[in-house]
Amino acid sequence: MKRTLAFALTEGLMVLVHGKEPPSDAEWDRYLDAWFVFLGQRGESRLLVVDAGGPPTSAQRQRMVERVRGLSRPSGRVAILTEAPFARMVVNALAATEESWLGGIYRAIKRTPGESYVYRAFGKEDVRRALTWLELPLLREADVRRTIAALEAEIARG
Repeated sequence: MKRTLAFALTEGLMVLVHGKEPPSDAEWDRYLDAWFVFLGQRGESRLLVVDAGGPPTSAQRQRMVERVRGLSRPSGRVAILTEAPFARMVVNALAATEESWLGGIYRAIKRTPGESYVYRAFGKEDVRRALTWLELPLLREADVRRTIAALEAEIARG
């Protein structure tokens, strides 16, 4: 089976790379399981998603929302690097639903009206801005870029 998704942990950050096609259910579930282990170890996560146009299916996104809904507080922050208009639309839709699935927690932490606490989309090359929003040190930028390149190569190899 051709790989369409790859992820790695690097010093408190999970980097997730999507290929051009949506991930298989097995790949998505493997990622979700790893992310929840990461989250359980840290209590809060920082996730950098690099999207080449193959976002999770609606059923996969629903499984993610159901698992996140079971958390007692926000899980952290997610920065999405993408040039795909559809992916940006998905990010905006997820951000718009934060209040409904985080409820009172969301209202207590939300900074300004219309601002997402959890999700933010950036251009594909905006690693530095994404790291700043994720509240991670900029000195990690080179390491993060190497991790992204390695994960993209994994997907390219299939």
